[in-house]
Amino acid sequence: MASTTTDTSDAGGIAIESEHNGDREHKIFRLLDLPPELWIAICRLAVTFPDPVVIANGKGFLWENIRQPAITHSCSMIRKETIAIFQANHFVCDDSMSNMGLDVISRLKIMNQKPSFTNLVIESSFPGAINFFNAHLKGAGLQVIESVANRESSVHPGRMVTVLRVITMANIKAQ
Repeated sequence: MASTTTDTSDAGGIAIESEHNGDREHKIFRLLDLPPELWIAICRLAVTFPDPVVIANGKGFLWENIRQPAITHSCSMIRKETIAIFQANHFVCDDSMSNMGLDVISRLKIMNQKPSFTNLVIESSFPGAINFFNAHLKGAGLQVIESVANRESSVHPGRMVTVLRVITMANIKAQ
């Protein structure tokens, strides 16, 4: 069986393995050789999610859902085009199953150490949630503001929640 390998260190190169007539061949797909409108469209598809990403306790939650997709690490040009698109996805912290929001707070503190998410909300049905979250998040440089009161939960249909938008203290000072 003939096998060839190709260096994938070139910017924008994506390794592709194909098999033809029993022979394996490694080639590089030069994403950045495509017209910009095509490779940007491909990258957008790789980093956008049609539904909100729910950050909650319980089965089914994967931390990988909030980690940056691998394509954002392939080269600086692709990262520049995709990171803001990824961070604009709709992320929802659900505090209904957490320990009075403490798990949500620890997750938000971890997320704040990484690039900021521009569309991150907490859905809470707990009275006094704004004061509770602000008291615990202030030290992490985060604050919540009420976005929508008494709306049906996007995570748990039939449950009425207050939607709290998470913002960074840096964003508050800039305004």
